[in-house]
Amino acid sequence: FPSHDTSRDRIIVIERENKKIGLLVNESREIIEISDKDFIPRPDFVNNNHYQVIDGIYKTDSRLIVILNVDLLLAQPEIGQILQSVEKYKDMVLRSG
Repeated sequence: FPSHDTSRDRIIVIERENKKIGLLVNESREIIEISDKDFIPRPDFVNNNHYQVIDGIYKTDSRLIVILNVDLLLAQPEIGQILQSVEKYKDMVLRSG
């Protein structure tokens, strides 16, 4: 049985190589439009293997949206560690302003 409340769980469907893949996420609050001008690519100096799945972030007035490379993410055996690294990366960006 799940260890958390699953009432807000959602499945995000992506298509890769002509196959549809469902990603179970804990929550999805909204669908937003983002502009390329707000995209900040991952710096080259961030070379930790777990950060390689991060393509960059979108920075809005109120939040950071981490953009993941789904192909790399799905190829990684240690998904849990990678997702922790994503949160750490987000914290680093927030601290750097």
